[in-house]
Amino acid sequence: MKKAILAIMVLGLCFGLANAAMAVDITDTTYVTVEVREVHSLLAPADATITMDYEEGSDAYASTPVEGKITYIHNLNEPQKITAYAVADADYSGTDIDITVVVASGVASPGAIVTGGVGVDATSAVDLWTNIPTGTNTSTVTWDATATHANTPVGDYGFTVTFTATDV
Repeated sequence: MKKAILAIMVLGLCFGLANAAMAVDITDTTYVTVEVREVHSLLAPADATITMDYEEGSDAYASTPVEGKITYIHNLNEPQKITAYAVADADYSGTDIDITVVVASGVASPGAIVTGGVGVDATSAVDLWTNIPTGTNTSTVTWDATATHANTPVGDYGFTVTFTATDV
């Protein structure tokens, strides 16, 4: 009986050692792809109203510039720019209204988006802000207008301004 118990113990020990000797590390891999989606967001300034008043001793109206904010967010591989063009609500070509819009972080003298009451079109849009880097970019926008008493009668004149973000 002692021999049988000893034999069973030896066999059990052999099987236990065999399992320990056969144990191996098993590995596998997973390839993870991270897809970063394009961010391209433009938030134009709120509507602006420029009031023009008589300026004593001058042929031109006096105006007070109006400020707003523009925010552009992108993660594109190239710097971007923002352009603007204007469309008049009616034919104001009989006026001499000029409207300018300046982005504080942008082009120093971008030019008028409305000249003589006529807005520039999409094909000749004015560059307002160039070389905009990736990330969130917010800047102050200043609107101003000029006109003369003789060539722009009393009234309300409306223009729709379209801002476009595009490659530089």
